[in-house]
Amino acid sequence: MAQTRPMTWKQRAWQVIHEATKDLPADTSLRDRIKTVDAARPWSHGSWPQKAWQAARREYLMPFGYRPRTKPKDTKTLPLFGEIK
Repeated sequence: MAQTRPMTWKQRAWQVIHEATKDLPADTSLRDRIKTVDAARPWSHGSWPQKAWQAARREYLMPFGYRPRTKPKDTKTLPLFGEIK
């Protein structure tokens, strides 16, 4: 009998999100989708589970117009060696 590999945190997060949102109508607003996904969150603490949940949540919501609140990356860099002016 073949052994199955255990699910990763992100795969589990995707499964939870899918189950919570599979019956939502296509015209469900982004706000309501966010509420539904956030209400389904199974983990309340832990670094890896939280990171996996946020990644799966972001990937699910982006096609519906979600824009993550991340800081824009600064394209200017400080010199590695030498004087800072």
